[in-house]
Amino acid sequence: MAGCKTAISNVVLTIVVFLTLQFITPLFKHTPNAILRAIIISADTPCLDN
Repeated sequence: MAGCKTAISNVVLTIVVFLTLQFITPLFKHTPNAILRAIIISADTPCLDN
């Protein structure tokens, strides 16, 4: 998890992530797919190095 120690903090984290996705996702609507793929690849590269 995210280092949460209580159930309430997990609920708060879930709500924050949900609201963030609801309001941030529409901003990517007009972003070209190539740019989105580059963002995903650059974020995923450290995971592949291990």
